[in-house]
Amino acid sequence: MPNLILSPPLPYARFLPLLARARIVLTDSGGVQEEASALGKPVIVLRDATERSEGFAAGDVVLAGVAPERLADLIRDGLARAAMPYFPLATGASLRIARILDRILEAA
Repeated sequence: MPNLILSPPLPYARFLPLLARARIVLTDSGGVQEEASALGKPVIVLRDATERSEGFAAGDVVLAGVAPERLADLIRDGLARAAMPYFPLATGASLRIARILDRILEAA
């Protein structure tokens, strides 16, 4: 499938451009869930549970569990969400980063 990328872990500098171009992300990684959600990408989590709840509040993240029969419907729904406007999610980490950047810019 030419529009599907299955990959081993990538260095961050190679991974981020791929993630930014993705229409939908399927992952079991908590870090990838956060990164994709921050970019407004629909995320299907291939686990029964996740400790990353921020994306659920924004509606970007959905738990698929491990049953493959649910994936087709979730992927279709995710692709439909990918066509919607994106409103960034302000997580605790992003707010801390913004404060640090504000201090750096004020000091410059």
